[in-house]
Amino acid sequence: MHINIRKLEKIRLKRDQAKTHFAKSIGISCNQYYNYIYGYGTPKEKTIKKIAENLGVDPRELVED
Repeated sequence: MHINIRKLEKIRLKRDQAKTHFAKSIGISCNQYYNYIYGYGTPKEKTIKKIAENLGVDPRELVED
């Protein structure tokens, strides 16, 4: 399962937040966020659910096919 980074970045930019602040606001570390952006590692299902909950979106919106 891969997270849709384009979707996350779109939300981040809409909120006008720096990557470090955005990572904190969605409940993950800055290092994790950068790893996802650059394609290192794949978040677990529970991490995607936590991010979605913190963003107030359906987890399926954050997953790429």
